Amino acid sequence: YNEELMAEPFMHTKILESHLYPVSVCDGAGQPRFDIRSPSLPLLNYTDTSYMGRQVNRYLSTVESERFSSTFVSSMSDLLKRMTLQGYGIAWLPDYSIRDELKNRELVVLALPDAVMRMGVYLYRLNAKLNVASEKFWRYMKSVNH
Repeated sequence: YNEELMAEPFMHTKILESHLYPVSVCDGAGQPRFDIRSPSLPLLNYTDTSYMGRQVNRYLSTVESERFSSTFVSSMSDLLKRMTLQGYGIAWLPDYSIRDELKNRELVVLALPDAVMRMGVYLYRLNAKLNVASEKFWRYMKSVNH
């Protein structure tokens, strides 16, 4: 979601509703490797300018953010997921990318208050005629999401 792209000269269509969950890799007993009561938690975070980074940082600004120590930063959730699975820290990851890992008890959602974030994913375009293939793609995306 980008507020600046929600008005003319742009068009938009919502393509996905998702959630970001704070997760940790599991230890041998299926519990989070990182204790949320710990005074310091290693955080694998998104870049400040990314949509997900702004979401996470908004949450962190409402809690004891000094507890979260950024140890790695990326704009790619897949890279943060790999780092989380390797035990480097906790991360907020989108539900669509961690379904199998949660089901297989590789990752666990951390019990942090009000930490699950709703996320809308949109497709944007200029309000101008596109080439035939692009217009066809736009119409298809609008039809499957409405």
